[in-house]
Amino acid sequence: MKIITILFTLLLLGIMAFGQAQHDAFLKDKELEQSMLKYDFKSFIDEPVLFISDTTERNLTSNELTAYLNFYLPKVKGASIKKASETNNGFIQTYGLYKQDDALYYIVLKLNPLSSKLEELVVDKNN
Repeated sequence: MKIITILFTLLLLGIMAFGQAQHDAFLKDKELEQSMLKYDFKSFIDEPVLFISDTTERNLTSNELTAYLNFYLPKVKGASIKKASETNNGFIQTYGLYKQDDALYYIVLKLNPLSSKLEELVVDKNN
């Protein structure tokens, strides 16, 4: 009886270990950073992307997204865009628009783990 209990416990542990899907890490960091610097995500978009800011929430095509980024994320003289963090094996990445050491805006990019395509972009002004 003890052997059956131990085998059943091991079987349950094995099922639980494989129950959550694991994805390979995101490997296109350089390409994504270049797209972020140019506000051009054509290579990461094949369907409309959800764009979220303080005042709007819309599904946008690649060209519309570029226009919205230019409006909601202005280019500030002397500022630079740098990666702030990444989570979920790199499929959620946060960039910041920094002037000196102060973050003016944060940009969160949520990518699909299966296709590595952009699903959502959030622009948040740092108050």
